[in-house]
Amino acid sequence: LLFLIISFQGGSGVHFIISLAILGLSLYILNRYLKRHRQSVTDIGRIVDQTHRIKEGDYDTKLNLSPYGDFYFLGENLNAIQKGVASALEEKLKSERMKVELITNVSHDLKTPLTSIISYGDLLLKEEGLPNHVNDYIKVLNQKSQRLKLLIQDLFDLSKAVSGEMELEIKTIDIGKLTRQTLGDMEDDIKKSGIAIR
Repeated sequence: LLFLIISFQGGSGVHFIISLAILGLSLYILNRYLKRHRQSVTDIGRIVDQTHRIKEGDYDTKLNLSPYGDFYFLGENLNAIQKGVASALEEKLKSERMKVELITNVSHDLKTPLTSIISYGDLLLKEEGLPNHVNDYIKVLNQKSQRLKLLIQDLFDLSKAVSGEMELEIKTIDIGKLTRQTLGDMEDDIKKSGIAIR
């Protein structure tokens, strides 16, 4: 601008045109710089918003930045990371669903033959005239099959709990009473262990 003023006062037309051209070029460069700076600030704001969305669990919204901006490749990398996280999360959920389905199916498949074993064990207990050692075997068979039934039910309940299908009923309990009941149920095992429980 100073050069333009000096050229204008000096009276040389060539200097004036050169000064005008330099001024125009300077204004153009300044305008481009300000646009680029404004675009960079906008892109940074979009990147910050996108990282917040990802943190909140939004893996679907993609970040679109101008391919001519300074942060375009950063935005593309962020989109790739977002896609990778979404894919890993989907695989994990799929794996969890398959695991729950497997546990549910195995539990169900084990229940049917176990019910038959328990029924036949009960029938054998009612048989008369069997030797004492056979009756002992049948009692052990029935105890173990009842234990297996409880384990299978626990497995089934676990799969329901993991899948969210089990309803919880929350109640206030007397912890002292619960402890006394537990100790009463385990009295024989406690005596055999030789451990004094206080």
